[in-house]
Amino acid sequence: MPRIIISAPAFDQGVLFRRNLAHHLVDFRRDGRGRRASLSGSIEHAGGTSRIVIRDFHNPLLVAPSVDCDEEWIRRTPSWHYEDHSSRFCWVLQEEWSKHFKDRKVAGEPVGIRCQDAATWLVQAMQIVLSRHWIGHSVGLFEWPKEWEDYAHGKEGVKEFKEGKFQQ
Repeated sequence: MPRIIISAPAFDQGVLFRRNLAHHLVDFRRDGRGRRASLSGSIEHAGGTSRIVIRDFHNPLLVAPSVDCDEEWIRRTPSWHYEDHSSRFCWVLQEEWSKHFKDRKVAGEPVGIRCQDAATWLVQAMQIVLSRHWIGHSVGLFEWPKEWEDYAHGKEGVKEFKEGKFQQ
C-alpha cells in the first residue's frame, strides 16, 4: 500500500497530488516548472505497460488533471473517450470528480488523504481506459462496446450523473 503524504500545507494540493502519484507510477518524473509542468510515469494495463503524461494537476481537488498517452494503438476519437481536439482522455466526468472531493472536504477529510484518493482514482481509471483501448485495438473494435460502463459525452453525461447512473 502506498504511503500517505499529508505534511504539505493545504493550499499546495498540486504538490501533495504529485507526491502521492509518484507512489503509483513506475519511472515517475516531472518535466518543466510552474503551470506548464507535466508529470509522467508508466502504468500497467491489459496490454502491458504504457507511459502516461499528466497535465493541469495544480488544483487536483477541483479540476481533474488532463491525461494523455502516445501509444499508437490509442483510439483518438470521442467515441473512445478521447478528446482529439485537446489530446487527452475523457477518463472522468468533471462534475463527478468535483462533487466527490467537495463532499469529502465538507466531511472534514484532510487534504492529504483527498490528494492520495485523487492520485489513486486517476491511475485506476487510466488502467481501465488503457486496457479497453488495448482490447479494442487487439480485437479490431471500431466502436466503444455498449457493455463497457461509461457516461455519455457532454451535457448528456452530466445529466446521467445527476440522475445517479452509477450510484449504488
